[in-house]
Amino acid sequence: MTSPSIERKGRTASAVPRQTLRDSWASHWDSAVTSYYLMVGASSLLLVLGLVMVLSSSSVDSLAAGDSPYKVFLNQAQFALMGLPLMIVASRIRPGGYRRIAWPALAVAIFLQLLIFTPLAVGTKGNLNWISLGPGLTIQPSEFSKVALAVWLGVVLARKQDLLHDWKHVAIPAGPAVGVVVGLVMVGKDLGTALIFVLLVAGALFVAGVPMRIFTVLAVATAGLVAIAASTSNRAGRIFAIFGGETADPSGIGYQTQRGLEALGSGGFAGVGLGASREKWSYLPEAHND
Repeated sequence: MTSPSIERKGRTASAVPRQTLRDSWASHWDSAVTSYYLMVGASSLLLVLGLVMVLSSSSVDSLAAGDSPYKVFLNQAQFALMGLPLMIVASRIRPGGYRRIAWPALAVAIFLQLLIFTPLAVGTKGNLNWISLGPGLTIQPSEFSKVALAVWLGVVLARKQDLLHDWKHVAIPAGPAVGVVVGLVMVGKDLGTALIFVLLVAGALFVAGVPMRIFTVLAVATAGLVAIAASTSNRAGRIFAIFGGETADPSGIGYQTQRGLEALGSGGFAGVGLGASREKWSYLPEAHND
């Protein structure tokens, strides 16, 4: 008959390695190094997949226009290569450095966004969200605003970490700053980017641990953006085309939606294979964007 003390010792000896293994895995996943490599890996994967998709979807239209099939791809790759050194620099900046540049970065982003009200502004398809810096060089200020606002929110919310249960400390100064940035984007009639800003702010608040009841304010803000969108015939028509189904004119406002649904339906869950799409043969408008 086995002694109880021996049984306890056996259980303890077998339990210790398992507990140590669990603690080891937990320590790896909780480390800052794991977060770093997850961010770098996810960003790199999205970058590569994005470039491959741009090349696949834009080559046909580029050839039809008499250009190189790599024209759009090389343009996107150029900006990707320009961004890589900036990514490396950003990964080397310490938290204190971000705290010092947060406010100046937000100020510069707002200044760039204000340039859409100057002769430098360039509009396309109803949106006034680009500025020209010279022949063949245009930038979209809202892209800089996304990064600047993300950094600024991180700094402000981290500083108020113990006060975020009070809605007033969440609203000030985050509310006015977000309102200015999103308002300027909306004045440029770029509803899609404005909605991305709402998601960015919601993600920052969620990661910071803001109570869920405060998210109702963001829900109201989103509803306001939708109401603004419905106030103009162009945006209302585009929203109706997305959610109107077969009632949207397939030869007019609903053309792009119908073609997109056909592309998704013909590919199914796994798709038709890289480079084998048929909708990109000048059937789907703005295929390299969509």
